[in-house]
Amino acid sequence: MMRTVSKSKWVRAGSGQEEGFLLLGVLFMILLVMIALAIAAPKIADSIRRDKEQETIRRGKQYARAIQMYYNKFGRYPNTIDQLVKTNNQRFLRKRYLNPMTGKDDWRIIHNGEQKVPAMGLFGQSVQQNGITQTGASTGIGTGTAGSSSSPFGLPIPPRCSQPG
Repeated sequence: MMRTVSKSKWVRAGSGQEEGFLLLGVLFMILLVMIALAIAAPKIADSIRRDKEQETIRRGKQYARAIQMYYNKFGRYPNTIDQLVKTNNQRFLRKRYLNPMTGKDDWRIIHNGEQKVPAMGLFGQSVQQNGITQTGASTGIGTGTAGSSSSPFGLPIPPRCSQPG
């Protein structure tokens, strides 16, 4: 209830303990919304990443299909992606697709022998032996200098001492 006091001043009738509860309620609601967003944001980010991965697979299959059709037609593999888009007025690929993961047109043809996967050690570090970084297919278990061996992580295995029998 409101009542008038001199010259149009309004004074609230009731106790002074009720003031601030509305502000406290709004702050509590904002806190709940922030907690809900903190829980939902990583799930949404994972969902977006999964969608991009699935789209990358779909587009990769389109490229693989186009390469197979090109090979069936000409008996050889294409040298460039442009040959897939238009060769002799024939299209094997409708258009050059962007890579959904990077957002760029960075697809390329990898010819036989060009594929190189660097050997990775523990936690994604490159493998080193004798102070030289090893990459490519030449690095593997058991490679190194003559008379020595290495662990799967690229670290040398110390020679074993023979024990008296």
